Amino acid sequence: MPPFIEQLRTILIDLELPGQTLLIGLSGGGDSVALLHGLHQLQDPLDLKLYAAHLDHGLRGAESESDAEWVREFCCGLGVDCVIERRDIAQAAQESGRGIEEAAREERYRFLEEQAVRLEASSLCVGHTQDDNVETILHHIVRGTGLAGLTGISARRRLPCGVTIVRPLLSFSRADLEAYLNEVGQSWRRDSTNDDESYTRNRIRQTLLPLLRNSFNPAVDDALLRLAWQAAEAQQAMQHLAERTGREVLLDASDTCVRIDCVPLADAPAGFVREVLRAIWIDRQWPRRGMNYSHWESLRGLVCGGGVGVRLPGSIQASRRANLLILEYEKRGSRVASGF
Repeated sequence: MPPFIEQLRTILIDLELPGQTLLIGLSGGGDSVALLHGLHQLQDPLDLKLYAAHLDHGLRGAESESDAEWVREFCCGLGVDCVIERRDIAQAAQESGRGIEEAAREERYRFLEEQAVRLEASSLCVGHTQDDNVETILHHIVRGTGLAGLTGISARRRLPCGVTIVRPLLSFSRADLEAYLNEVGQSWRRDSTNDDESYTRNRIRQTLLPLLRNSFNPAVDDALLRLAWQAAEAQQAMQHLAERTGREVLLDASDTCVRIDCVPLADAPAGFVREVLRAIWIDRQWPRRGMNYSHWESLRGLVCGGGVGVRLPGSIQASRRANLLILEYEKRGSRVASGF
C-alpha cells in the first residue's frame, strides 16, 4: 500500500472506525477526493460501508453543476452510492442575514447530518487537513477567541443527531494529499471561489499566512499547531473540572428550566465560572449559536454579582433570585433531557 494508505489505516483504527457505516462529505476537491479514495482502498480490509454526499451550493452556476456531475461519475467508478442535492445558499444567506461563508457552512452540515441520519451512518467523515486547522486557528485569533477557539479543529465530535463527525486527515497537508492523488493517477476538482479574497478564509490562506511565513516565522504553521495542542490540553482539564462543578451546583433541571446555586461560584475565577455555565449549556443541549463572550460574561455577572436578568440568544432568559441563577429556555418542538 502507498504510505498514505498505511497511515490512514492506522488513523481509522485509532478513531475506532473499522466495521462502521461512514458517510463522506464529498465536495470534489482534492482533500475529500483523497479521503474517499483512501477509504475505498481500505473498505474491505477494515470492513467499511461507504456512502458519499455532495451539496451543490448553487453559487457558481454551470461550474457547480459540472462539479456535481464529476462527483457522480467519480462515485460511480468506485461503486460508492452518492446522494447529491442543490440548495440556494445565496437566498438562505439573504433570508437569515448571515454571510455567504457562514450560510454555506451551516447548510452543508445540515445536509450532511440529514443524510447521515437517513442512511444510518454511525460517522460522518469530512476532509479537513492540517492546513485547514492552521487557517482555522488563525481565523479564530484574528476574529477574537477564547481558549476553546485556540484548540482548532477536533478530530472527533459527537453531534446532537447522534452521529459522530470525524476528520481522519488532520495530520496530512494538502500537498500530501495531492501527491497521493497524483501517484495513483486520480484527478480532482478545483473550486474557483478559492481564489476570491472577498472571503475571509481565502485572505488568510493567500495573504496573511504567506506574510507570516515570509516576514515573521517560516515555521508559523507548526507554532500555531503547538499552541492548539497546548490549548486543547488546558481546555480538557478545565472542562473536566467545570463538568464536575456543574453537577454540584445544578440544583434541578428540566428541558426548559434549570436552577443553579450561585454560592459555591461566588469567589471562583471568572473564566472558570464561564466554563461551568458553558458545561451546563452543553449538557442541556441548549443552543449556543450566537452566544459570545459578552453573553457568557453577563451570565457570570449574575452568578457572582447579582442583578436583575438578561435575555440571551436561543430564546433563553436568565435571572437571579436570591442565591439562585434561573435559566429558562423557550423550547421549540420536543427535546430529549440529558444528564452529566
